[in-house]
Amino acid sequence: MSSYRNIMYITMSIESVIEAQNPWWRTAAPGFPAGRFPVRRDVQPRVLDHLLRVDERRALLIHGPRQVGKTVLMLQTVEDLLRQGWPAANITYFDFSDDRLPVAPISPRQVAELNPTGTLKDPPRIFLFDEISRAERWSDWLKQAVDSGRGRFIVTDSAAGLIRDQSRESGLGRWNEVPIEGLSFSEFLRFQRPGDSAQSVFELLPNSTARYLAAGGFPEHASSEAFEEVRRRLRSDIVDRAIMRDLALLGGVDVVQARAFFIYLAQSSGSIFDAVSRAREVGADPRSIRNWCRLFEDANLIVPLTRRTAYPSARLRSKPKIYAADHGIVSAFAPIPDPLEAPQVRDAVIEAAVFRHLREASGRLKGELAYFRKDERLEINFVLDLPDGVVAVEVTGSADVIPKLATLSTAARAAKANRVLLIHGGAERRDRDGIRTIPLPDFLLNTDSCLQEGKTA
Repeated sequence: MSSYRNIMYITMSIESVIEAQNPWWRTAAPGFPAGRFPVRRDVQPRVLDHLLRVDERRALLIHGPRQVGKTVLMLQTVEDLLRQGWPAANITYFDFSDDRLPVAPISPRQVAELNPTGTLKDPPRIFLFDEISRAERWSDWLKQAVDSGRGRFIVTDSAAGLIRDQSRESGLGRWNEVPIEGLSFSEFLRFQRPGDSAQSVFELLPNSTARYLAAGGFPEHASSEAFEEVRRRLRSDIVDRAIMRDLALLGGVDVVQARAFFIYLAQSSGSIFDAVSRAREVGADPRSIRNWCRLFEDANLIVPLTRRTAYPSARLRSKPKIYAADHGIVSAFAPIPDPLEAPQVRDAVIEAAVFRHLREASGRLKGELAYFRKDERLEINFVLDLPDGVVAVEVTGSADVIPKLATLSTAARAAKANRVLLIHGGAERRDRDGIRTIPLPDFLLNTDSCLQEGKTA
């Protein structure tokens, strides 16, 4: 009898949480507050298009760091479906991290099998599951659910490593991964004045670039000018939650040492990383150092960049550069009260922001991104191999580009680059000795066109 009561309690708890999380069930589509989330991320149309394609059965698995906007993306998708006339009862959103749930893990199957009043057989039901890794045996269930073709599924999680570990076998051919990063500069500008274009907001707010560099790309902080508080919150979210709590759940991780190691990575963002040397400095095993790097990468906290070499095998053996995944992380962990006033920190923040935009652009333009280093004198921050040529991209926070020109020109020839860009902190845009100098805001707003319009060296 007690087991039966427990089952009934869990079922009732799920039903009550579903009702609380899905207000449009009771109010129906016309009563749902349209426009609650007016600013769309660039990835949002891709998510909606995936759901509306009748020939697409695969699930979407969206992963990104905490506070990057995954939940809002899901609720925006609900808004758009309701506007298009999708039956409200056929849409189920469920957050597996909801504190109203019982302590025992909940299976997605238990949620999916509950049918609200008004559910129709056509169109298919849509399930949007947040923090899916907290669900019991989620990967086995999702595999079977996709194979059965009984609904459409979008799932999210912050701990990308947990997702990938379980999806390598089960997820093959069943779901597509969609990473979501911090705000691009264009997205950040649209957050300032919803409904206006990024270019128009940039022209109205002359300090917008400085605000973007200071606040970082996390949507929660996009409108804040209390930058010291923003940095404090980022440190708390990353250290207390992503590292001290999430990594502790994996077991076998020395979270105190891992925390100290992450702070080192954040403060040295953009540096070439040597696991053996760093392990010697902190008194840790190199295998632990490499394992922590992998965990931080899977949690979308850092991004490695490999060295450009002539041979793939040499690239695998080369030491990567390690960047903070969002430039706001660099500021948050800087050991000084006003990070952007220190040239070295400002350069690291700008370089991380440029790298974030290059990552997306390289995907759109079908390129391969790396860094170039022949020796201590011949280095380039980023080299992008595109189908129509090689683009070298150097970054400096200084407005004085002259000291960079000679060495960059020599390094670009060594890299066989046929377009060379120097992104800088000033306002001058011109061609100098075969190098196109581009102000930082111009590059962040028009990354693709800048990469394609660079002057031949």
